[in-house]
Amino acid sequence: MSNMVYFCPARSRARPWFPLGLVEDACMQASSTNTANAIPVPRRVDLLILGGSLAAVACGLAARKRGLSVLLAAPGAGLADDIADHLRFAAEAPLSDDLAAAVFPDGICPSPLHARRCCEQGLLDAGAEILLDALPCGLVRNAAGEIQGAVISHRGGRSAIVAGQVVDALMSAPLARLAGCAFTPWSGGSIRVESRYLSAEPLDAEELAILNVPSIDGQEQQPMRLSRRFHDLPLAAWDCSSLNQLESKRQLLAFDRQAATMSDWGFWIAPCQLSGSNPLASFTSAEDFDWSCLDSGIPGLWLLSPAARLGPAAAAHFAKPAIASAIGAGLGQRLPQKTTSKQGLNASLPGPSIHDLGRGSLRGELSGFRPGDENPCIALDDSQAPLLGSYGVMVAGGGTGGAPAGIGAARQGAVTLVCERLHRLGGVGTLGRIGRYWCGNRSGFTSEVDQRVFNGYGEARYPERKGVWWATEHKQDAWLRMLNEAGGQCWFGSHVCAALMDGTRLRGALVASRHGAGLIVAEACVDASGRADIAAAAGAPCRVVGAKHVAVQGTGLPPLMPGTDYQNSDHDFCDDNDSLDVTRMLLRSRAKFPKAWDTGALIDSRERRQIRGHYELTPLDICCDRRFPDAIGRPTSNFDSHGFTVHPVFTAFPMDKKPMKAWLPYRCLLPQQVDGILVNGLGISAHRDALPVVRMQPDVQNAGFSCGVAAAMAAAQGIGTAQLEVRQLQQRLVELGHLDAEVLDMNDSFPLPAAELERLLGEEWGSLKSIAAAFANGSAVWPILHRHLGSDNPAIRRQTAIVLGLQGDETAAKQLRQELSAGAWDEGWHFTGMHQFGPSLSPIDVCLVALAHCARAEDLPLFLDLAESLPADSAFSHVRALSWSASIWAERLPDQAASWAKALEGLLQRPGMGGHAWLSLDESLREIDDDLINTSERQAALRELHLAVAAWRCGARELAGQTLERYAQDLRGHYRRHAQAVLQTAALAAAV
Repeated sequence: MSNMVYFCPARSRARPWFPLGLVEDACMQASSTNTANAIPVPRRVDLLILGGSLAAVACGLAARKRGLSVLLAAPGAGLADDIADHLRFAAEAPLSDDLAAAVFPDGICPSPLHARRCCEQGLLDAGAEILLDALPCGLVRNAAGEIQGAVISHRGGRSAIVAGQVVDALMSAPLARLAGCAFTPWSGGSIRVESRYLSAEPLDAEELAILNVPSIDGQEQQPMRLSRRFHDLPLAAWDCSSLNQLESKRQLLAFDRQAATMSDWGFWIAPCQLSGSNPLASFTSAEDFDWSCLDSGIPGLWLLSPAARLGPAAAAHFAKPAIASAIGAGLGQRLPQKTTSKQGLNASLPGPSIHDLGRGSLRGELSGFRPGDENPCIALDDSQAPLLGSYGVMVAGGGTGGAPAGIGAARQGAVTLVCERLHRLGGVGTLGRIGRYWCGNRSGFTSEVDQRVFNGYGEARYPERKGVWWATEHKQDAWLRMLNEAGGQCWFGSHVCAALMDGTRLRGALVASRHGAGLIVAEACVDASGRADIAAAAGAPCRVVGAKHVAVQGTGLPPLMPGTDYQNSDHDFCDDNDSLDVTRMLLRSRAKFPKAWDTGALIDSRERRQIRGHYELTPLDICCDRRFPDAIGRPTSNFDSHGFTVHPVFTAFPMDKKPMKAWLPYRCLLPQQVDGILVNGLGISAHRDALPVVRMQPDVQNAGFSCGVAAAMAAAQGIGTAQLEVRQLQQRLVELGHLDAEVLDMNDSFPLPAAELERLLGEEWGSLKSIAAAFANGSAVWPILHRHLGSDNPAIRRQTAIVLGLQGDETAAKQLRQELSAGAWDEGWHFTGMHQFGPSLSPIDVCLVALAHCARAEDLPLFLDLAESLPADSAFSHVRALSWSASIWAERLPDQAASWAKALEGLLQRPGMGGHAWLSLDESLREIDDDLINTSERQAALRELHLAVAAWRCGARELAGQTLERYAQDLRGHYRRHAQAVLQTAALAAAV
């Protein structure tokens, strides 16, 4: 194996060719794998700090003052986690450094958000870099065996960070243990864990203070009681598996239904300290602290937590927030500056040989912090890892689909493990604070859950809603108790970061947690990450935003107030597989809602990376209520699109709030090229415009339960999930009362019978199903539709021309020209996320796009005249329609593309049209408000980006190219992906 530093091959950005106008709407993404035995190095810094505590931040600030480059990688969604996550608001000691003074004015921290913002803004102002939701999962060493950094698991996969010094500031010192540091042995028994509560009324607990907590609108303060309890929890061994089970035990014991909220994590002080002679027995402050206690004994590695070489009294004193901050600052002032090696670097996760397990080898996404980045690489040894456990079924993600999957699998007798990144189960319905249903089929397993939450916690918080609304704290608890009652386990704070593959069969995963990293072996897996994380790591083809369009459903991240269960939002776009975009979204939310108690830990995105499955559910399937022989669910919703649609059926027939039903095929949960896995939630195989109907919480819960049952059945039979007999699965789901028996005799209803098709396209023409049937059958039914072009009804003529025009039928052009003959713009559509129903293109927009698909060269002046007359404050839909038309024109009639390019660049030069890319956090924070459903920022960027893309495709290079280059570096990952993909395409490649 070479030890030279070299460059990884860039991830391919090529996209397959898609025909204009129908169902394909995004590019393929192949996973970057470790076939080259190399791992990217996105950062080389003087100091890498692992942890988000006050001590970690103080250390980083002090190091920056000395000129050291600093990267702080925190395990959670925010910093100051030892304060905010544990509701520890008292300084507990005199304040002796600037950070502690800012966090604890008058000795008390007023809120979790205050602590987080002090830490985050302090680091950003100092020039340090922050990476959130990141955990160590390996070591970087030089040729001499010295520590030179760490391997980090983050939203994009795994990366190596090369650093002169590494500080392990995590509670249980996982990197130090991984490096081979010796710790005092655990003698067995129990560990004392503290839980804290906020409540309106007194609890049976030790009351600590009365705090003023902001109300939901942030305008008023409400008094709440801060109290605490201690529990002595049994801990059989001091190892990764046992420590990861500790938090579940704590939550089951500590939950109090009267509390408005409970601390995110249990607080405990590690009883196993770094071994060595003369541990520090006691100290008063940083003035009399023995700094050698933080030295791991391994050059380049330091500890910054109570797990350092301290006696019990000193460890307890270290844990006081003001003391920890002072010690962190002191270490940052004293760390020796060390040059990193240029050659001979190697990354690995020390442990037994993976080959000896006989379960294959690791495969995973090895990337920089952003998808597709090109970074220098170092050698990677992925042949070893600790074995953490063996299970029948492993579930990645404990959210809306993951918790039900774990329950379903465990109830079927499978030994089940759920790995959840955050601190509670339930996903968007609990941590996401969307504590009510919008739509969805509330039968089957969902009905059981609703009854449990409604009836199981005393007087229901929303008695008139009968389970449709819920207390998020109660539902969190219900998920965990149901999983525990079924015999399943949950590891909170754990990432699945690589796949254990035996050929094309998934056999387990590499898991990174707050207490260490290692392998989980499993007979079957459910990917409920919502981002197809395991499937992508295993090499399954996936779909992400690409060159074809940048349509994405809106993303939210709400402010949090204790006791508030519903706080929906839609104010941004976020790529969940882009670590810098995720960090931006989390940091920006705290600047956006400065009066809040805290902000959410779960980003409420509605569209993410999806698998390419054995079948892709389409809008045409839903509009025609297509039946499938392998149906395992009956989702129900309206087209709650949170943005604009791209499928031509919705261009021709915009959807309103009318609910629709769909059948969900089992094949949509099976990724191509990988077996042994099922994918649920937003990661399923479905056209992006079909997602709104299948992503409602009740339906994701039901599909998750079905996935768990299926995975357990496959594991019990020793077969892959793709080999499972679907009728057998359906029969079991019917027996469990989860699925209607009609599926047992169901056959595919496509292709539609000739008589039904004739009726739809004849007497029922104009209905949604008839238009969907026309698109589903393409040119074969054009002769039938041509009859309607001669109808006496102008609405029928217009509708028919649009449907035919979008498919490229030139016979529609005459009618479309008549529709546009007035030559004037109508009222357009301004970008809307929340509450977007109905058209996202105006009548003129639709006819423009339809005519562009079937126009002749002599139609160009009509389009250019409209472009010239575009209002200065034009709605987004008009800009999109012109841009879409130009892209189509450039492909169909390339000789006229130059005229389009000139017109589009002229629009791009208009005042206010450009300059909306965000290349830094400072730019993203320049103009910010507290609007939960802000659309203006997205409208401005989308108008600019659409014009630049269309101009580029028409041959313009100067201004369009400069604009795309900026968006190719935008912090918003979806814009970045789109711009990069466009820049890689041929100049005249057309796209929607």
